[in-house]
Amino acid sequence: MALAAVIAVVIAPVLPPMPETPLMSWASVGIIAEQIVIGVAIGLVMRIVFAVVQAAGNLLA
Repeated sequence: MALAAVIAVVIAPVLPPMPETPLMSWASVGIIAEQIVIGVAIGLVMRIVFAVVQAAGNLLA
């Protein structure tokens, strides 16, 4: 987590400014949906990784 925080602090000043998107617009709905899909995908991948590690532990035990 510390590495991610350091990378975020280092990269943040060089990023372009965020676009001004009204909260109640189709663009913001698309951005929200995109973030939800990304979060679900990351959660699914992590769940699969933990399941593989757990299965390997059960196999070795």
